Amino acid sequence: MTPHAAISAFSYLRAVQADDADAAREFAGAEPQMPELLVDLAERIVVPVTALARRPASRALTPSPWRPSDASS
Repeated sequence: MTPHAAISAFSYLRAVQADDADAAREFAGAEPQMPELLVDLAERIVVPVTALARRPASRALTPSPWRPSDASS
């Protein structure tokens, strides 16, 4: 993914989030591969950044004195 393609994809997403249909249409029209860019963006940037490390089953969460294990007490 080129820097220009990543910028185009983020610009499109910002326009969609702002409910700016005209700008979103302009970004999508300027980049005919926008659907593929959005998937590529998610696979390369969004998913790795938001992935959480898995906690081993042997390390169960222990009750915290600041967070009681039984909320009904």
